[in-house]
Amino acid sequence: SVGTHPDSCDEVNEDVLEEYRKLCKLNPKVKAIGEIGLDYHYEDIPRAADMPKNASYCLTVSGDSMEPYIKDGQMVFVEEDVPLGDMEVGVFFYQGGIYVKQYAPSFDGSVFLLSANPAREAANIAVPRESVQDLYYLGKVIMKKKLLKQLLKVIL
Repeated sequence: SVGTHPDSCDEVNEDVLEEYRKLCKLNPKVKAIGEIGLDYHYEDIPRAADMPKNASYCLTVSGDSMEPYIKDGQMVFVEEDVPLGDMEVGVFFYQGGIYVKQYAPSFDGSVFLLSANPAREAANIAVPRESVQDLYYLGKVIMKKKLLKQLLKVIL
């Protein structure tokens, strides 16, 4: 492609565009006219000393639904691109919200996102089979200790 970097857009005029058109006609490899330039500006942030080597990112949890294992305001480390087993803790996107919950697939194809805190059972999320395609798994929470496998008290 031929084009102008966004930082130089104020320099583009009809003469520049005509030059781009000529370049397109002269070189069959040119397929497009437009903005060019890949800007990768990443801040080099050092890894925290306590960050596990397999962690892809971290996030701060808001809410007490995973207490006592994950406290409100606690930072958790997340590993992307790894499978999540039954009753393991993951990060999920569903219906506009991001949740840290235990994953509990059901025999009928539905999925339950469960709170570890028994007092927050109302925060459990039932994802019906026909909506599972709208549930996105973002990564596995790296836990320091295993959660107890809860007995499911879900009414189908």
